[in-house]
Amino acid sequence: MSFTSSEPPYVMFTARFAGIALILIGAALILGWLLVLVKHGRNVLDNNPRLGYCVCDISLLSVGCIITGIGLVAGEIWARPLLLVAVGAAAFDLTHTLIYCAEISWPQPFGFTLPTWVYSVVILLILGALMAIGWSDIDRITGTNGIPTWVFWVSIGLGLATGVAIAWATSVVRRRSAMISSGLPVK
Repeated sequence: MSFTSSEPPYVMFTARFAGIALILIGAALILGWLLVLVKHGRNVLDNNPRLGYCVCDISLLSVGCIITGIGLVAGEIWARPLLLVAVGAAAFDLTHTLIYCAEISWPQPFGFTLPTWVYSVVILLILGALMAIGWSDIDRITGTNGIPTWVFWVSIGLGLATGVAIAWATSVVRRRSAMISSGLPVK
């Protein structure tokens, strides 16, 4: 069973866009974890929470995102309820994955460690895109005319403020840890 032709064209476009995004997220999770395992395999295998994330990401989340994405692209009605589950799981997991990447200072383009704020910005962009995908389907399901614009911007603003606070706190902790390990007095 597929979407009805009585739905507006933007609904079909949004569903296909969401499907393509979920397929890309699922593929990126698989590729990302394979790269992390090659470079930091011992770190992941020795740490039970990280190993759990790895196994669940590769076996459940990435497969769920890809299957839901294929269903949305194909216009299958069964994929609609799975969309919000996949978006929520992806938002939760991608945030944790990027925090782990920041913790191990990966990637290092041109041999330089990325500043913490870069990871915060990437997390916000991904969450914003996933939020937009989820809201579009909620609008279709509820028949509303959309979430008010101010809700979107307040959410982004609060997320940005939180990201900046986390980046600042992380940089302070890193700086103090470096001072302690080098024997310098901590201010």
